[in-house]
Amino acid sequence: MSGPVPGGWVRACGLAQIESGRPAHVDVAGYTVCLVHAAGTVYAFRDESSHESVLLSGGELADGAIGRSPPSSRLEPAAGWVLFPPATRRAAALAVRVDGSDIYIHLPPGRREVAPPDEKA
Repeated sequence: MSGPVPGGWVRACGLAQIESGRPAHVDVAGYTVCLVHAAGTVYAFRDESSHESVLLSGGELADGAIGRSPPSSRLEPAAGWVLFPPATRRAAALAVRVDGSDIYIHLPPGRREVAPPDEKA
C-alpha cells in the first residue's frame, strides 16, 4: 500500500530499504526525513541539524546516539533530544508506524504526498 493513509500517515519507504543501526535519508512529500532503525524500533525526525547546514542522516549511530564525525552534537533517536552540544534544540521527532514491511510517518499538517520515494522516476 502506498500513498496517504487516514490520520496524516504517509508511507516513507519499505523496512528493508533502511539498514539497522545506520541513519537513512528519505524525502516524503517534500519533507526531508531521517529514519533510524535501532534495536528493533524505527525512529524518524526532520533531517536537519540545528547548528549546521547538514543532514542528520549523514551521521552515524553509536552508543545509542546519532552524531557526525568528527565528533559533534549527539542526539538520542527516540525523541531527538540533544545529548551533547553544539546543537541548540532537539530534532523534530515524527511519529512512526511499521505496518508489515512498510514504514509510515505522520507528517505535520499541510503536507501532502507527491509519490513514495521508491516510486519516483
